[in-house]
Amino acid sequence: MIKAAETRILRALLRQLDARSTSVLQSRWLIILMWPVTAAVFLVLFQLEPTIGSVGIAIGSMLVGAAVATVAIYRGAFEQWAVVRRFLDQEAIRSRLRELEA
Repeated sequence: MIKAAETRILRALLRQLDARSTSVLQSRWLIILMWPVTAAVFLVLFQLEPTIGSVGIAIGSMLVGAAVATVAIYRGAFEQWAVVRRFLDQEAIRSRLRELEA
């Protein structure tokens, strides 16, 4: 791996290990609200069908699907990070960073 890329990745990893903040994506309310909002967007899309046509509905549906998928992927990543972070050795990461910077 290129030294600059490895350094950048390790620094980002240390920042995440040191950060204790919670994300909005971890909120239970996000999932509870996401489905009614998705349904409302689809209702609006179908009401606008005479104006935007079937292509507009298709594009709108793809955008809504991409948004829902993004939320699902990030939520999964945050849930997994809570488990994985306990097994990462911060001192070993810092040691490798010192090696790369030397």
